[in-house]
Amino acid sequence: MDNSNTNGSDSQAQKAAITVLDASKSFGRHVLWRDWSFSVPSGSMTAVTGPSGAGKMTLINCLGLLEDFNQGTLYYGDKLVLEVDSGVGVDGKAGKKGKAGKAAEAGKTGKTGKTGKTSEGGKLSAQDRRAFFKDTLGFLFQNYGLVDSWTVRQNLEVPLKMRKGLARKDYPSVCRDVLKRVGLEGMEKEKIYTLSGGEQQRVALARLMLKKPTIILADEPTSSLDAANSRMVMEVLREFADQGATVLISTHGQEAIDACDGTLRIPGHEEAVV
Repeated sequence: MDNSNTNGSDSQAQKAAITVLDASKSFGRHVLWRDWSFSVPSGSMTAVTGPSGAGKMTLINCLGLLEDFNQGTLYYGDKLVLEVDSGVGVDGKAGKKGKAGKAAEAGKTGKTGKTGKTSEGGKLSAQDRRAFFKDTLGFLFQNYGLVDSWTVRQNLEVPLKMRKGLARKDYPSVCRDVLKRVGLEGMEKEKIYTLSGGEQQRVALARLMLKKPTIILADEPTSSLDAANSRMVMEVLREFADQGATVLISTHGQEAIDACDGTLRIPGHEEAVV
């Protein structure tokens, strides 16, 4: 495990759920980080921290396959998910291949094994990427990702339709139970656009609970909630981690940081460009 993650020795013995090697990211001349490597253990809850503008949300997006690194390698477990070796550094100078390129060489050449199967350029194929979104990744973002014109129950039924062995006749009772857990009992028929921001955040959490992903990426999940509901959200995320999921939380809040097993601090601009 990279020393950026301050999880204890027990976590270090765990298998890494996420491994990033030699990652660089910039927007134009603005460098967020360069040649940064770290790992996150499975079954852990980790706070992603750093100064404003350091790229916490950008990191979450990259880990969630919503955007790419400029350079670097991403593994989920032993599977190569993304490998980018642009040959040009983030400051316009010649880039270096480093550990990332070497570790991903088999994936780039189409070989199988630890790196798994990738498409040309070191990325997952479109089919595999869809499968990761469906089966592995779960998001809890500030924009909630809900369909505003749908009812609460219609939004919750999206992950239920992907669960094998669950009869459609059981959807109403499953939705009732999960809404009760997040303090929204009896709100199945409410349209999303009529809800407050905090209520929409809790609907998004309920949907996440029904999907049951193994990697959860959350951006400020308690920012629009009062103290009681903030504790409830953190308790639910802790339950995910205790059941073996890997939870990353981008946050500025000290209470959220204290509730996590460790921190992954994004280097500040000065550290990133050295």
